Amino acid sequence: MAGVPVYRARRLWRALGFANVADDAREFTDADVDALRTLLRLVGDGIYDEETMLLVARSLGRSTARLAESQAQLGV
Repeated sequence: MAGVPVYRARRLWRALGFANVADDAREFTDADVDALRTLLRLVGDGIYDEETMLLVARSLGRSTARLAESQAQLGV
C-alpha cells in the first residue's frame, strides 16, 4: 500500500509503538500510510539515516503514549 517493503514498514511500526498485525490485516489508515512515507522520505532525502529515523519514531511513539495516558487519567 505504501510502496514500502513489509520488513521496513513493520520495523517502523514497532518503533512507533504499533502492535504487529497479520500480513492481510487492514489496520492502518491513510494517515498512517502517509506518516510511514514521510519518515521514509526523510531517509531517502538524506536528512536522517535509518537508525536516526527509528530513534525519531520511538520518541514519537513514547510521546504519543504518554499523552494518551494523561488524557485517559484526566477523563478526556
